[in-house]
Amino acid sequence: MRFPFTGKNSVLKGMDRPAGEAGGPVGEAGWPVGMIAGVCLFLSFFLFSVSWAKDIIVPTDRSTIQGAVDSAAPGDAVVIEDGRYAENVVITKAITVRGRSGYAGVIIEAKNAELPVVKVHGVTGAVVTGVTAKGSNAYGIHFYRSSGCTLSNNRAAANSTGIYLEYSNNNTVSGNVAEGNANEGISLFSSNNNLLSGNNANANSEKGITLLSSSGNTLTGNTADSNYWNGITLWSSNGNTIRNNTALNNTYAMVVSYSEDNDITDNNMMRRIYYLLPVALVYFAIIVYFIEKRLFIIFFSAPSVEAS
Repeated sequence: MRFPFTGKNSVLKGMDRPAGEAGGPVGEAGWPVGMIAGVCLFLSFFLFSVSWAKDIIVPTDRSTIQGAVDSAAPGDAVVIEDGRYAENVVITKAITVRGRSGYAGVIIEAKNAELPVVKVHGVTGAVVTGVTAKGSNAYGIHFYRSSGCTLSNNRAAANSTGIYLEYSNNNTVSGNVAEGNANEGISLFSSNNNLLSGNNANANSEKGITLLSSSGNTLTGNTADSNYWNGITLWSSNGNTIRNNTALNNTYAMVVSYSEDNDITDNNMMRRIYYLLPVALVYFAIIVYFIEKRLFIIFFSAPSVEAS
C-alpha cells in the first residue's frame, strides 16, 4: 500500500491494487470506477438537496410584501424597508417577515379593510416581527390553524381586533403592542398552549386580552390597562397560567367565567371605580363643607333685636 500523494506532481491514486488482482475497472487516477460514480452521485444529491436561506428585500427585490412572500422558499426572510404599504399579506409557508427598523418605521395598512392586514394560514414555524398592522375591520394580525410560530415586537392598532389567534397552538406572542382597537387588543379562540409575554394591550374600546375556549396558555408580564370593559377575560378556558400581569384602570380588571383550574397569581389589578372613589369623596367633602357653612350663617348670624 502506498499513500495516494507521493510528490507535488503526483496524481490521486487511492489504494493501488497489484496487477492481476481481482476487482473492477479503475480510472486513470487509480480509483475504482464504481467508487467515483458513487462519490459523484452523493455530491450531486447533497448539493441539490441543500436549501440555502436568503433575504428578499422589499421594495428592492420585490415591489410588494406579498410578492416577496410568494417568491420566498421555506427558511427565507422577507425584509421590509421603512415605508407605508397598502396590502393584505397572506403567509402560507415557514418564512420570516421582518421590518428592517421595527414597527415604528414599517407600516402595513389594509388595502381591503374587510380582510386581515397580515394572516398566517396553516403554517408551522413562521415568524412575523417588526411591523405595524392597522386599518382592518377584521384583524390586524391573524394566526389561523398555525403552530410553532413567533409573533414579536409588532404593533396592531386601529383594527377591529388587534391580534387574533384562531385554532392555533404552541405559538409565542411577545413584546407586541395592541392598542386603540375597536374590540379586543389580543384575543385567542380555541387556541391552546401558547405563550403570551410582555405584550401591551391598552386603550382598546372593549377588552385588553381575551381567552375564549382556550386552555393551557401562559400569560406573563403583560399589561392590559385603560380598556373600556375588561383588562383580562377568561371564558370557558381552563388550566391557564396568569402571572405577573398588570390590569389597571379598566371597568373590570379581570373577568373569569365558566373556567376552571386556572393559576392566577401575583398580578397587579385594580378596577377603574377605585380610581374614581377618592375623587368622589373629595367632591362630597367639599359639598358638605359648603352646606355646613351655609347652615352656620343661617343659625348664628341672625339679626339681633334691640330693646325698646
